[in-house]
Amino acid sequence: MTLALEPLNPTSVNVESAIWTIDQALEVIDAAGFDNVGLCLDYWNIWQNEDVEAAIVRAGDRIFTVQASDWRTPRSFADRIVPGAGAIPLSRLIKATRAAGFTGSYVVEIFSLDVAQSLYDRDLEEVVRECRTGMAAAWADAH
Repeated sequence: MTLALEPLNPTSVNVESAIWTIDQALEVIDAAGFDNVGLCLDYWNIWQNEDVEAAIVRAGDRIFTVQASDWRTPRSFADRIVPGAGAIPLSRLIKATRAAGFTGSYVVEIFSLDVAQSLYDRDLEEVVRECRTGMAAAWADAH
């Protein structure tokens, strides 16, 4: 079994965690001292961390999984939008993740509850196509 610790964005009202940065998560991971404990790198949660790209590179082989989505402005609590449609610099984060040595899969994680123009109210196949297009564009820009 592997365990991936996910730092959460402090805008999540701080009720789920007090681990908000990659470096804080790495401290816990290192203290655990097990090779099967690593990092869940969720771009929505960490993109506003100070010097985030350097922190991603520092995480190196401790990155076990990557979650992508985008940040709607103005933001609401349960509102993640299609990659490439918001404020997150996805291509820069992908480039840093690749520089860290991560070669695994990227997962799109969408929350869109009780918001105007919710993705949950749209055709799922259309949303999936848009996610793929947005990720492909960010991936191409990162290379």
